[in-house]
This record gives sequence, C-alpha cells and structure tokens, in this order.
Amino acid sequence: MHPKKMADALNGQAIARMLSSDSELGTAFKLQFLRTIEEQEGFFFRLISNAHWGPGGSARMPLSSPPFWRRIYDTMLELDLSYSTCWDEYSDEEILKLPFDFPAIVGDCAKQDFGRRVRSSLYPLQICRLCDILIFRPTHAAKLQFRNNAEGVKMIQSKMVRLFPEVAADREYHFRPSQDNSVYARARKGLGDLRRCWDKKIWPTAPEDFKKRLSKILTLPESMIQMQEGLDGDLPIVPVFEMIMWDKLTLAGQLCKNYAVRKGRAFMTKAYVLQPTWEEIQVEEGDGRERRQEQLWRRAWTTVNWKYRPATHHEAYWKFIHKRSWRAENRNNPGAMDFTIGLCYNCGERDTVSHSYILCPDVRYIWERATIFLQRLLGRPTTSIQLSVQEIVLAFPEFRQTLPKEVRQRVVLWHSAVIYAITSLRESSLRTPTGNDGNRFDFEGWGDRVLREMYDVLWEIHEVEDVKKFATEWLDGNSYVEIASGKLVFSNRFSRE
Repeated sequence: MHPKKMADALNGQAIARMLSSDSELGTAFKLQFLRTIEEQEGFFFRLISNAHWGPGGSARMPLSSPPFWRRIYDTMLELDLSYSTCWDEYSDEEILKLPFDFPAIVGDCAKQDFGRRVRSSLYPLQICRLCDILIFRPTHAAKLQFRNNAEGVKMIQSKMVRLFPEVAADREYHFRPSQDNSVYARARKGLGDLRRCWDKKIWPTAPEDFKKRLSKILTLPESMIQMQEGLDGDLPIVPVFEMIMWDKLTLAGQLCKNYAVRKGRAFMTKAYVLQPTWEEIQVEEGDGRERRQEQLWRRAWTTVNWKYRPATHHEAYWKFIHKRSWRAENRNNPGAMDFTIGLCYNCGERDTVSHSYILCPDVRYIWERATIFLQRLLGRPTTSIQLSVQEIVLAFPEFRQTLPKEVRQRVVLWHSAVIYAITSLRESSLRTPTGNDGNRFDFEGWGDRVLREMYDVLWEIHEVEDVKKFATEWLDGNSYVEIASGKLVFSNRFSRE
C-alpha cells in the first residue's frame, strides 16, 4: 500500500473522532476548521460535493492556507467526506438540510452544471440546502417543489437584506432588474440555472428511495414552517456550524463514529469483496441482486471465520470457497494441456472443487458418516441436514436456523474440522508428483482427524472462555466431550457408531 494512502487512512481516524465528538475539543476543532475555510474564501459544502475551490481552481484548499488545516481538508477529500445515504434514518427536518448539490442526489450535475455560477452565486447568500430551494405546497400531490421565479426572487431579496443591512436602505437601487453583474443579478441567474437543471436532470434521475422519502413529508417541521407556500418563504440566517448535520457525516463510506483505519485502507486502495464463483449458489433475480450476492458471501465468511478458528482451518476454507485447493492435474499426458484439471483418482470424474469436496462418492461418504459426530456434538438428531452444494459451502445455514442460537456454533466447528480433514488428506495424496496413473486419494483415518481437530479447538476455548458460557454453548446435551477434574476429556458416552 502506498505510504500516503496509509497515512490518510490513519489521519482519518483522528478526523472522524473530532467530527463525531460533542466534547469541547471536538467543537473547537470543527469551529476552527470552518473558520479557516471562511478565511480562505471557501465554503464547507464544496467539500461535500468535491467542488473546485474557485473558478478554474482545484478542489483542494489553497496553498496559502495553514498547512495543518490544508492537510486535514485534503485528507477529507481523499476519504470522500460525505453524508449518509440511509434516507429512512433522516428526520423530516434533517432530509431537508441536505445540500442541494449532494452528489448522491444530483449525480453528474454536481460537476457538470454547478461549477460556473450556481455555487459561486448562491453560497454567499446561504442558499445551499434543499430547504432553501424547495417550497412546500400543501394542496398539491407533490408537496415539495422547486421555487418558481417569483418565489425565488423574493427569497434572494430577503437573504440579501438580512446579510447586508445596507441593502435595506435602498432596495429599489440594489434590486433593479437591469443589473448584469451584481450579487443580486448573479444570484437570480444562478437560481434560474439550478431550477432548469433540477426540473430536467436532477429530479428525473434522483434515487427512487430518496424521492420516496421526500414524499413522506406531509407537514413541515416547526423549524421550517417558512418553507410553506404563501408565507415569508425564507428561513432564518444561521451559522454554517448549525447547517451541518455532524452526526450524519461519513468518511470512506462509514459514519464518522464507526470509522476504522482498516475501513479507510480498504477505501483508499479500492479494495472490494473477493466473491467466490459458485454457479450452484446464486441469489434470486431482482433489484439489488449484486448487493445481495455480496452480502451472502460476507455473511458466509463472517460465520465461518469465527474467533477460535485455527489458522490451518482458515486457510483450508479459503482455498475451498475460492476454488484454490489442490486438485488432480493433467501433467505431461499426451494430448492434454499441462496443468489443466485432471480426473479424480478415486472415481474418474473431473476433479473440480465441487467434486473433490462434495460430489465424489468417497467424499460424500465422509460427509454422511461425519453427521454422526455432529449428532453427538449437538446431542440431538441431524435428520434434517441437507448435504447440498450450497449448504456445505456456506456451512449449513438452513440447518443452523433450525437449532437454538446457543448451539449453532457447534455446527460451524464440525464443518470446519471436516473441511480441514478433507483438504489435508487430499494434499497429502497429491504431494507425490504423479498423473492419473491409478493412485487414490487416501482418506483413511479421516474420522480420527475430524475428532482430534474438534477436540483441540474445544480445548483452546475451554482454557479462555467463561465456564458457564462454555457449558451452554459447547457441553450441554453433547455426548462427545465433558469436564472431568477440571479438564476437558472425551465423554464416556462417546461412540463413532
């Protein structure tokens, strides 16, 4: 990993703590950060939208800025400081406080259409959030709509009077329509550009779940009652600090309070979940299929990569699910390409991963007989267990759902021991460099290996786990191991048959 990316991921942890903290130190950090941005003639919401600092400039803080704050600003850019997109977790007031140029809502418009005069003309007047550009029409089906021209002009004038008291002394002069390059004229043009973009591009392509969330607003929050049609139409001027929803900010796609260096590293390196390719294991077609497929493998890996799993078991399972296990190969056989998948030594079928771990008759026998060990470990029948490809690969999720929660981990231990036994015995048979010449995968002693692996793991757990918890999760009802004189031993009731 590049050292700079690692440094940014590390710095992100300190920044996330300050942004999510309500302490005096956290508040002082945020206030000074905003003050520095203002002194450099910037605006916080440019950071959220990754916008240029000024016309033709860079998204980074100017070189004239204090180095400490410039590094912090640049780190936030690298880690994509943003807002959460879990729309249903926002209150009505919070959803309306989102920036009007939030990339998750406006998409490419944030860079293509807002760069020239929308932000530069509206930000100085504190026109930067959805509540500033939308108006609430209680009698309409679509209650939240973009302000029409007259409503927009009225809001701009109100903002200017409040921000620049000298304007109130001569409203006719400052608000004359013939101006071309005044603050007022630029704001009107900027709002007009934003209105056209909103109607033609932003709203038609906005995320459906976001539009659905807005449609749930049937009455305005009391703090935003001025958004209602026919009223003043302008919200009070507030400090930028109060505009920002600090608890909704994210770094590297994580809420600041949940940020961790490893998540920052994954984000900086664009790491992604390496998904296994099992044709037999697919989620149903429909919306979000790719996301649901990724979640399926995440859950599987989280389940089997448990706290006390030995490193050898971890390696064996990783090879298994990612189809990187040792297999029979065609080596120097006439008419066959070297190192292509060969035939199973035991049954003559193509030695694919699904065959070598699940479908081969000899391996199938191991799984069927090993259920006896599982039955002893659980202390209950295992007649409902299905030895399908999906169940074996994912550590029997359907069968585990039929068991009490406190004993489900016993299935994971048993599954881990069987996968490891098959892997180690196959690799022992493959270490002799021969082709498909009649050698067999020797699975003799598989039962002893499974039992010993389970016992060794349980012994490790027993040494560190709370006695009561260990009894509940691993001992109660089982006929495999027991505690005798404070030591873990094989139960007198245990039998392989």
